[in-house]
Amino acid sequence: MDALTDSGSGNQAFEAKSAEVSVQKVIQSELSQLRDKAKVYHKQPNSNIFFLSSVEKEMDRSKKALDDLTKEYQVMHGGNAK
Repeated sequence: MDALTDSGSGNQAFEAKSAEVSVQKVIQSELSQLRDKAKVYHKQPNSNIFFLSSVEKEMDRSKKALDDLTKEYQVMHGGNAK
């Protein structure tokens, strides 16, 4: 029974990482459509406080987050990430 439980939680973790990757791809797509001088805001983690940022800074944050998620995704599935 533990093997089934572990498999289910592994699948949930896989789906959660996949969803996070999708979110980061959408963020990058949306940011790429903005003018360079557009005002964007960065949400402070674990709060509802937003700080003024730039498109470039937020794109860099998103790329780093996507890279980190991709590495985690590869580790979870033996290096077969898309």
